[in-house]
Amino acid sequence: MAVVDIHSHFFPQAWPDLAKRFGTPDWPWIRHLGDGKAMIMVGEREFRPIYAACWDADTRLAEMDRDGVEVQILCATPVLVHPWDMLGGARTARHMMGWTVAMLAETQLSIVSMILGGAFDRLPRSLKICFAHGGGSFAFLLGRLENAWHNRDVARGVSQLPPSHYLDRFSVDSAVFDERALRLLVDVMGRERVMLGSDYPFPLGELRVGRLVRESRSLSDAERSAILGDNATGFFGLP
Repeated sequence: MAVVDIHSHFFPQAWPDLAKRFGTPDWPWIRHLGDGKAMIMVGEREFRPIYAACWDADTRLAEMDRDGVEVQILCATPVLVHPWDMLGGARTARHMMGWTVAMLAETQLSIVSMILGGAFDRLPRSLKICFAHGGGSFAFLLGRLENAWHNRDVARGVSQLPPSHYLDRFSVDSAVFDERALRLLVDVMGRERVMLGSDYPFPLGELRVGRLVRESRSLSDAERSAILGDNATGFFGLP
């Protein structure tokens, strides 16, 4: 079984001066600090610390070997395409609550919007969709969503069926960082719709990729195998 991390990020080591090219401020750029460390800047503001694994293949491959990861799926990185114009505004500006609260809420909002907006009623089943961050708090709040759908017409949107009917239309990653949350996620979504995702190599990602899944005492061997690689192999059509 190949271990596949479907949620990893990269940055190039450098890119053109986009602010100069387009004549507008607040474009991202990298300020290198030496010793393999750097800071992502947005205009003149510090955005996120990163290190050489974001751009250096040798560093990345060494850490993949360390964690027993054979394949990574590379995702677009904030601030190019990602949950970013987040809920809460000033109320989540402190203590990194944009990352710990608002970003997850945006992911859940995307799922609920697709369900209640009727997207899954119109989109073909052949379209494969996976939400990062464990789907936000969707699994935990599905019961509340389901109850509202059955008891208030206004809460149904234009969806033809209750929210729980659409669970087989999308997958989520395993980036929930808690064994109890992972167990709930698998119970709600089904083992075939959860795939290993780490948010590597960012500071708030899983520091040892796959450790939560490998060490979870509540997962069966079949569930562990499915999450670590089998599901992703089928989802992405990997050999």
